[in-house]
Formats: sequence, C-alpha cells, structure tokens
Amino acid sequence: MPLVGEPPDKRSGQRAPSGLLLKLSYGTVDEFVEKFASNVSRGGLFVRTREPRPVGTTLTFELRLAGGEAVMKGQGVVRWVQEENPGAHPPAPSGMGVQFVALDDASRQVVERIVREKEALAARTPVMAPRPVLTPEPTRAPTPVIPMPA
Repeated sequence: MPLVGEPPDKRSGQRAPSGLLLKLSYGTVDEFVEKFASNVSRGGLFVRTREPRPVGTTLTFELRLAGGEAVMKGQGVVRWVQEENPGAHPPAPSGMGVQFVALDDASRQVVERIVREKEALAARTPVMAPRPVLTPEPTRAPTPVIPMPA
C-alpha cells in the first residue's frame, strides 16, 4: 500500500521488509527518552549508522535497551540518507531518516512522551535574537541654521 502522495509501486511481487535491530546503551526508558529524544519526532526517527539502507527501503525495526527490553518497534520507510560530515558545525553523523508506517501501542506512547517533553523544553527555553555584529551609530539631521535679519 503506497503512502499518501506517493505514486503506486509498479514492481511485481511482494517486497519483504528489511530487519533492523538496534541495541542501545540506555538502561531505562527514562534515560532513552531523555537522551535519544533529538532523534525522534511524531513522523519518524533518525538512525545513526555507517551503512544506511537505500531510500525507499521498508524496514521492520526494534530498538532495545541495554537489558534487552524493547523500547520501540514498528515498521518504517527510509526517506533520506545523510553522509558523515565531520567538518560541519556541529559534525553530522552518517545515518538515515526513517518515516514511521506502523508502531505498536507501547511505541506510540513512547513517541508521544518524547514529543511532549521536547515541546515542554522548547516552551521553557527563551528565544533570543542574535546580537548584531555591528550596530551603526544613530543618525540625526543637522540642526538648521536660521539666518538673522540684517
């Protein structure tokens, strides 16, 4: 079944999803939510990997905590690939953006928790305009000289 706005797949035969199992170093769901949040949105996640799958690849994924507990699982599609760029500021790791196609209920709850916490943090963080590098001196029209009658 194509995603909304996509042309239908014209290949014959059924495509089997590729498996992706990620064992993370986080010990608890709380730690996962706090430290992996920058990689997750309601629409998908960024998977840091040296060998990203090609764009369009369907994945069945599972993210597990250090103890083996599944923290997020579902199905997704690779939408973009990022090559490593150590010269970028900040450095950009290699990886792939995966759009969620299906999540189990527990995973959906984790995603919602991550998004709520990110939104709450953004609401508490003031947005400051960048300070101008050089502010020009204010200008003023010269005081007119009024001639005195002779």
